[in-house]
Amino acid sequence: MTRGFSMFSVIERKTGAWVGRIGPWQPEGWPGTEVGWGVAAAFAGKRYAQGQSAQQWRARRGG
Repeated sequence: MTRGFSMFSVIERKTGAWVGRIGPWQPEGWPGTEVGWGVAAAFAGKRYAQGQSAQQWRARRGG
């Protein structure tokens, strides 16, 4: 189902390596939008998902 948004790829600037997917996510039947992520094992624990989640939360709150 198309909802007008989706996760997007994150690329590390320094190396050009693909980090993973991060962004808004709403599974079928779920009542609201969540922030989801899936990062490659090499990037786990480097706060990519945490930082992006915080940015999206602030954007939804208008600040």
